[in-house]
Amino acid sequence: MKRTLSNNPACRIGALVAAAFVTAVVGVAGQNVAQKPDGPIVWSIQGDTAAAVQKPGGEFNALVTAKIDEGWHLYSTDEAAGGPQPTVITMPKDQPFEIAGDIDSPLAKTALDENFGVRTDYYEGSATFTVPVRVAAQAVAGRQKLLVEVRYQSCSKELCLPPKTAKLELAVDVQSAQ
Repeated sequence: MKRTLSNNPACRIGALVAAAFVTAVVGVAGQNVAQKPDGPIVWSIQGDTAAAVQKPGGEFNALVTAKIDEGWHLYSTDEAAGGPQPTVITMPKDQPFEIAGDIDSPLAKTALDENFGVRTDYYEGSATFTVPVRVAAQAVAGRQKLLVEVRYQSCSKELCLPPKTAKLELAVDVQSAQ
């Protein structure tokens, strides 16, 4: 019988300890900054060239990248019910930025996932998501923090970790609207 997180006490404790760590990332506009490793997936964020300096109402792309350890995979943003937790990228409401359209996801692999008994779409190695960002019209001039949260689940052939949330930050310089 295949042992999974749900029926293996030693794995469950290790996974829960790993899931307890949530790491914030602080970055500079346009610079790639990664979270501290605390599991098989390390997230980073950087802005495209337009992210360095923005005016209120302006738009740019944030590139959110998952570096995935060998033997592990990350599930796509489109997963069927009854399967794994899909990857969900959001921005908290209490900031001068918002998602400005559809998030562009890389092409995923598709296969039967024995952990769930369903076909899943997943990434191995790395995956970069392009998040369109709009600066709020009322954004205050100066250096502002763009906050991005990624809710995701990672599995290997033998083990699935519980879903967790990575919190990423990117500094963006907002110019005066004038």
